[in-house]
Amino acid sequence: MKAKTIYWIDAAACRNEGTEWYDKELALKIGKEKYETKTITTGFILEKNKNYLIVASTWSDDQFSDITMIPRKMIIKII
Repeated sequence: MKAKTIYWIDAAACRNEGTEWYDKELALKIGKEKYETKTITTGFILEKNKNYLIVASTWSDDQFSDITMIPRKMIIKII
């Protein structure tokens, strides 16, 4: 199994200083900043289909850890 690097947008990362509640102006500002920030995950693709990718960042013998599910629509590129 060969490791891959996935560049993607993490839609769940819209937090500012620990809070999740914002007025409209701050919500739009944070949303735009987070959309423009790219996330990079490197690991082993365990499954891919038309909806998502499942990536394990750690592999030992037949065990995997640090599992990330990435929606396909959020993926920019895979190298």
